[in-house]
Amino acid sequence: MSVAALIQQSHDDKEAWRYTSLADFAAQAWGAPTVAAMPELPAPLTRHRLVIVDGVFRDDLSARQELPNEFFDRCEEKDNCYALTLWNRTCLAIDPIEVLFVNTHQVAANEATTKIKIALGKSSRLTLIEQHVGLNGAASARLIEMDIELDAQAKLVHGKIVTGGQSSLHHARAMVRVAAGAFYDHFALVAGGKLVRCEKEVALVGEMAEARFSGVMLLRGSDHGDITTLVRHLAPHGISRQVCKTVLADKARGVFAGKVFVDQTAQKTDAYQLCRALLLSDQAEMDAKPELEIYADDVKCSHGTAIGDLDDKALFYLLSRGIDPDAARAMLVEAFVGELVDTIQSPDLADAVRDEVQKWLA
Repeated sequence: MSVAALIQQSHDDKEAWRYTSLADFAAQAWGAPTVAAMPELPAPLTRHRLVIVDGVFRDDLSARQELPNEFFDRCEEKDNCYALTLWNRTCLAIDPIEVLFVNTHQVAANEATTKIKIALGKSSRLTLIEQHVGLNGAASARLIEMDIELDAQAKLVHGKIVTGGQSSLHHARAMVRVAAGAFYDHFALVAGGKLVRCEKEVALVGEMAEARFSGVMLLRGSDHGDITTLVRHLAPHGISRQVCKTVLADKARGVFAGKVFVDQTAQKTDAYQLCRALLLSDQAEMDAKPELEIYADDVKCSHGTAIGDLDDKALFYLLSRGIDPDAARAMLVEAFVGELVDTIQSPDLADAVRDEVQKWLA
């Protein structure tokens, strides 16, 4: 999807974009990528690393190790489209795979649109970690599209880490289909960015399919973070969990729009969503929009929202024991988001997220 198409979509569906404006995307002057010496990349998170620079896969910078070429290769349909496939066979990928998205252009923002297709066959297992970074203060517009399909009994642990500065624009959309007995487990960390929007639409199409989404946003300055989710329960005995925690300082703004749709055939659905936010400034803003649309009569669905400041009693307790005020606030913020971080199933992803949380607190 191009920037123009994205902007047109926001005009056509104003309700879905009520709290997030694409004015920064529309006003951005775009430039073509320049050929430059590649700066030093961040340290790898895992043994297997696939590197995409300015929207283009770089095999020379990647570390495939023993992964076969057909495991990750170009799609035939268009440029900057890649397929990651564990299909037609049962495969357990023990080591996580990191996909590093790097933006390097420094003169004008580079409009880099990348599409990745992920297909897991029956009973396959995979842990995938996305990391999005801009090097040398690069201005960037990252447009990422993902199509994910999980066959019966497959499991995908999918992590995403977005770190950006005041010039970073990021829009990502993922379409996920979960077959019978399969499990999609997603954790997203958004640590800054001029405008970051992560959209995810999950369809539980098979009986006893399960999806879990956990999101943490750490925003300060004039950052704007938006997590928008839609979970469609289309078969009986489906389970979904959505939990988003946001910390906002200065004039930052956070958005969580989570919707659960339950089809009339999806009896025995168990769906839950929760949004919690800490406002560390009187000028910070959090917009929460949970939705339930239910057409079945034998379900257990609920949602909740809580937005407020740090707990005064907890802060006083720490201060009364001689802890510095800034350190005390940092401890409470870390505990607030740490509750979600502790649920991450991949140790590599959990360590990477904790490192980014510490950087933000520092």
